[in-house]
Amino acid sequence: ATYSGILSTWHVAIGDKVYRSQKLAVLTGIAGAVKPDGDVKLVNIHAPRNGTLAELRVVAGCLVTAEDVICTLDWCRHSVVYHGMCADCGEDLTTGHFAEVSSGEQRLSVAYAPSSLSVTIDEARHIEANNARRLLNEKKLTLVLDLDHTLLHATNLAWAHEAFQLSNTLSSDMKGSLMSPRASKHHRGVHFFHLPGSPLPMFIKLRPGLGEFLIRMVNLFELHIYTMGSRPYADLVAKLIDPQRILFRGRITSRDDFPEGRLNQKNLRRLFPCDDSMVLIVDDREDVWLDARSTSVPNLVRARPYAFFSAVGEVFGNQDSVELPHAERLGHIQQNTKQSSSSTSEMNEEATGGNTDMTLSDKTELSKQSEMILEAWSKYDSGDKDHLRRLAEILEECHGKFYMEVDRIGDFSLKTDQSSFSVPADVKKIMSCMRRQVLENCVISFSGVFPKNGRPEACQLWKTASSLGANLSDGISETLTHLVVDEIRGKDTEKTAAVKHREDVFIVSPRWIENCAETLCRENETDYLIFPEQVESSGLSREEWNQQVRSNQQKGRDLHSAPSHPPPTKRMRRLTEEEVDDMERELTAAIDVETHDGTHG
Repeated sequence: ATYSGILSTWHVAIGDKVYRSQKLAVLTGIAGAVKPDGDVKLVNIHAPRNGTLAELRVVAGCLVTAEDVICTLDWCRHSVVYHGMCADCGEDLTTGHFAEVSSGEQRLSVAYAPSSLSVTIDEARHIEANNARRLLNEKKLTLVLDLDHTLLHATNLAWAHEAFQLSNTLSSDMKGSLMSPRASKHHRGVHFFHLPGSPLPMFIKLRPGLGEFLIRMVNLFELHIYTMGSRPYADLVAKLIDPQRILFRGRITSRDDFPEGRLNQKNLRRLFPCDDSMVLIVDDREDVWLDARSTSVPNLVRARPYAFFSAVGEVFGNQDSVELPHAERLGHIQQNTKQSSSSTSEMNEEATGGNTDMTLSDKTELSKQSEMILEAWSKYDSGDKDHLRRLAEILEECHGKFYMEVDRIGDFSLKTDQSSFSVPADVKKIMSCMRRQVLENCVISFSGVFPKNGRPEACQLWKTASSLGANLSDGISETLTHLVVDEIRGKDTEKTAAVKHREDVFIVSPRWIENCAETLCRENETDYLIFPEQVESSGLSREEWNQQVRSNQQKGRDLHSAPSHPPPTKRMRRLTEEEVDDMERELTAAIDVETHDGTHG
């Protein structure tokens, strides 16, 4: 109440729905509130907002003051709002009143839902807690996958059109070396489709082993896609790699879904606003992920960038347009090609134009071009064929360690108390620990890698090596195990010359550290040597030489870690009884002589 007086009448009862500005009660006998005609002034009490009357604290006929609470209202917190309407109470929240009373309450957009759907932070915590319980019961984690340069490579450059056409003219024998016979149809070869509104087709090459990778991951993870591609692109690629919608089930985020996408940035908080302790990311770039709390993303597993068309494009010199023999007869892909709802075989037939009328000269030229494409294709994919398999091993190891920790602490997944629930382990801590073990016994210095006047600690390569557990130094010590050398600026430095002839130091390129970060294992240094002649002059095989250097490093560690002891003292021999008696007789005789001499002095 805002007045003092007698509460004469209640116009509502407990349990009634009330609305903002509705009359709840009437006060009479207001002190000093008498009208000029002598009548007593009446004051109506109105509801401050929509809600349900929960309690009447004052009965009719009682005196109330301005400080008294006369009733309480239960009101909707509007946990879920869609198109300006509360999904719980149906209130229109587009009014100025709602904006006024909720201005201080944080609301979050819901992932995989229209942008007009939002929830309160408390509701978001409730949703995430329930999702975490479900994943814990299923023994799963969450895996967010990037598309471009991680799972596939896409381009719309003109020369890629020619590569696609020529790949379809290869004989079955030639195709056998390019495509795994065990791969499903939609995981083989080069694919293309048209994005809505674009006259040019988009060509896509899926990464080797993608099908096997996704099958392994879906058993342990709930899979999500997060791409900087447009929404139409994301949907079409998802349809290509998951035609039956059994892997991602609509969990797809594109740059069009949130504002930061226009800035070429990703934000994990958009998908998991409250807790990401069960979320792993696979992406070829870490710098695109926003995280205001840290300069790194510890739950990100970095993929080696997959750039298939860049490698195959070298056949054509990576030109924007390419002239091939009788290109018109080979059948260019027409700009009015139907949008990709047809099967792969139909697309291939359309791309080649179905024209086989070529002269012997045409076939000879085509064969040479095809062989060049085949060679570039095979070379690039053969070097990449095991990368997704290694990423799968890393993710499986993290999953295993996570649930070992859950089992050690106890089963938290069945707790029903919302306020006390928390995920019992954290993949960020697990991944950080796994990284630190990669180079934990390595002492690394650098030559010609960083700017002379800069701070090496601020450079990405230094940060990467540090995250892998290496002990980093600017100088050279007896415990040095690796010197990372820039092939142009670092080969002829004094630092390089000082360790070149040491048999316990690897002199490697910066790519060694980068590959260690991609595979999360200590890579074989002989594949990254700045001076490969060191192996040749040793008379050993590459593997033998590598093992010898590592053995020398271990001996050095053992030597420097051995505890220092003082030199041993000479042990005293115990005297026999006869020797003790002889010493006593000699001492007595000496005393007697000294006494005799003193008497005659």
